[in-house]
Amino acid sequence: MKEQDSEQPFSLVQYRDIALRRRWWIAGTLFIVWGIAWVCAWIVPTRYRSETTIVIDELPVPAEDGISGLQNRLQTLTPQILSRTRLQRIIQDLKLYSPAGSGPSPEVLASQMRRDIKVEPVQVSGRPGQLAAFTVSYSASTPAVAQEVTRRLTSLFIEENVRTRTQQSQQTTTFLENQLQDARGWLQKQEGRLQQFKAQYLGQLPSETQANFAQRDALDFRLQSARQELQRAKQQRVYLSSLLSQYRELRLSGSSASSSPAGTPPALDAELSRLRQQADDARLRYTEAHPELIRLREQIARAEKLKAQMGQELRKGVEGAAQESPTTLQIQSQLRANEQEIVDGESQMDGVQAEMRSVRARLRNAPVREQQLAELTRDYDQSRAYYESLLAKRNQSQLAGSLEKQQRGAQFRVLDPPTLPAAPYYPDRFKFSLAGLVLGLVAGGLVGYAHEVLDDHIHSPAQVESLCAAPILASIPPAPKPDSWLRRLRLGGEIAGMTALLAFVTGSTFMAFIARYRD
Repeated sequence: MKEQDSEQPFSLVQYRDIALRRRWWIAGTLFIVWGIAWVCAWIVPTRYRSETTIVIDELPVPAEDGISGLQNRLQTLTPQILSRTRLQRIIQDLKLYSPAGSGPSPEVLASQMRRDIKVEPVQVSGRPGQLAAFTVSYSASTPAVAQEVTRRLTSLFIEENVRTRTQQSQQTTTFLENQLQDARGWLQKQEGRLQQFKAQYLGQLPSETQANFAQRDALDFRLQSARQELQRAKQQRVYLSSLLSQYRELRLSGSSASSSPAGTPPALDAELSRLRQQADDARLRYTEAHPELIRLREQIARAEKLKAQMGQELRKGVEGAAQESPTTLQIQSQLRANEQEIVDGESQMDGVQAEMRSVRARLRNAPVREQQLAELTRDYDQSRAYYESLLAKRNQSQLAGSLEKQQRGAQFRVLDPPTLPAAPYYPDRFKFSLAGLVLGLVAGGLVGYAHEVLDDHIHSPAQVESLCAAPILASIPPAPKPDSWLRRLRLGGEIAGMTALLAFVTGSTFMAFIARYRD
């Protein structure tokens, strides 16, 4: 029968009948399990939690490179505060967890205290990942101890924050000072190389290209002028040589064989004609006060004066071919001056051409020097930019360190002082009671079902049909039991007992709920 019953699944009606038949097993098991949970909720040692909120005041100036961000700073401070040395000092001062001189080892006690401490960040609304504050809490067996330990932890966080930030600022400043010295030395080296290059290739620098072009144009003009002056001097030499030769012939001949009506050398007349023609052409282009026209007039006057002097000497008939006349001596003097002028002109042209070659060489080398200077300038600019960035960072680090020393940096400020807990946070008796009810209901159902499966009595026609292959033709209804006062008393007792049991469980659970939220 047990095997056959187990093969047929129960219906909802059968489950209801089983619950009614096994009601006391179910109710008793539920009450026992709930009672165990309820008793445990009241005998488990109570724990009180004190909590404080610490706000992070932002630094009024930007801090970088060594001044950690808020999140990194909190992650750095927490292990330092929860170090074994600091926790053991608090444990010894407040005699936590066990009497002095007994109990677990210091390492175990420190680990236990870390489990009782919670440091939780508070995020800024609308800014994921950015901290605005954090909470520090500690749980202990008494409210006063929980508050005192939380106060000590809060003080450690504030003091360690100031000490750590000051130390970080000093370390960062020292590091940046060393880097700044290296960068300054490298920058001075770059400056020296740049100055040496400019001094070595003076005149070939890109900034001097326009000046070189202007100098080249000026040299071209000077060369052209020098060439013209040299050409004029050579023409003057030919003219003076011819004039001297013709004048000597006229003096030796003692007659006027020349075609000149004045009896002067033809070269002088040709020179006068040329000068007058140049003067007429100059008057068409310049005014009478122009230097060129003034020079031509002076040359014409000198030539006319020389012509008059020659004519006077020839008319006087100076005798003696070997004896030189004043005019001859004058022409010879002009020839010597002209020769010197030609020598000076050629020397001047050589100097101008040498300067021209130098300027052209500078212009040819300018692209190469420009590339070399660009490389040196790029290295110098990079070194200068790096030096300036280090200088700015060093100044920021010094400012941040000064603010930290003056207690004006990014500090931790206690928003809410450590609370004195009025009620324990553990155990939560209301949750214990609910858990006991749920576990008791499950355990009671399992106990009732187990009793039903192990019971070999027949309680319904369906069980008979499952045992007999032949159909059931007739059934005898159960005989009605007499409605005696004992039966009514038993039924009333069951109802009263069940009601009292439910009332006790409900009332106890409600008391736990009230005790949880009354504070």
